Amino acid sequence: MIKKKYIIIFIVCGVLAIILGIIFREVNDSSSNNIEIIDATFSCGNSPQKFYSDDKYVYYFPCYKSDSIYVKYSNGNKELVVTALENKNVTISQLEKAGMKFYKNEK
Repeated sequence: MIKKKYIIIFIVCGVLAIILGIIFREVNDSSSNNIEIIDATFSCGNSPQKFYSDDKYVYYFPCYKSDSIYVKYSNGNKELVVTALENKNVTISQLEKAGMKFYKNEK
């Protein structure tokens, strides 16, 4: 009888720990990626534009827009995506999670 009680308590605690872990992970993911992409491109041709590269990939906008696509931070400040990447204020992963569209080619 006592063993069943301990087993039930153990299972309930395990389930609660899993639920809390999922909640905290979602909160951390959303707070670390608290950016918005502002695309102020008026017209866009069909020529891709290289805007960034890392060890594995070269990243391209679908057209020339490096001077009209911005990152807006949670504090209200904004800067060009290319500048934010150069200054290491954002990562490609953060931009992708925020919904920025781009292409990448393996080096």
